[in-house]
Amino acid sequence: MIYTTKIHITSMANLQFFWIGVIVVFRIILVNVWILKAISIQRFLGFSIGLVQLRTAMLTLVLVALLIVALSSVDSVLCYVLALLLRRTP
Repeated sequence: MIYTTKIHITSMANLQFFWIGVIVVFRIILVNVWILKAISIQRFLGFSIGLVQLRTAMLTLVLVALLIVALSSVDSVLCYVLALLLRRTP
C-alpha cells in the first residue's frame, strides 16, 4: 500500500512553519555537503592530525573556557558593586 499525505495549509502560521522546515532541511543538506567537501580537500592536501595538534587544540579550548569564566566572574562582581553603589546613593 502506498500512503499519500496531502499538506493542508490553512493559515499563514502553517505556511511559515512549512517554509522554515524546508529551509532547515536545505541548510542541513548544505552543511553535510560542505563537510564532505572539506574532508576531501583535507585528504588531498595531506594534513596530518597528530598528538601535538591535538594537545594544542585542547589547550586552546581550555584557555578559552577559562577566559570566558574569568570575564563572566568579573562582570558579575562589577554588576554587584554597581548595584551596591546605586542602593546607597539617594
